[in-house]
Amino acid sequence: MSDETQELGITESKQHSPGEWYAEVVRKAGLADYAPMGGFIVTRPRGYALWEGLQDHLDGWFKETGVQNAYFPVLIPES
Repeated sequence: MSDETQELGITESKQHSPGEWYAEVVRKAGLADYAPMGGFIVTRPRGYALWEGLQDHLDGWFKETGVQNAYFPVLIPES
């Protein structure tokens, strides 16, 4: 996005549309963006670094409580 076309500021209302507000904040902060095909988002390096930091910070706390990590499939076949 060039500087000329970049939107400044957040236009969505946090109070009235928190989901839309959050999506706009994440996109404008360069943390993630929509993928070319519908229904997918791409986590950008800065966003992934934040995720790794949160995951690392919380992992020890979770394990102290006996919680085990798990991953679930992102794509589930229709069959």
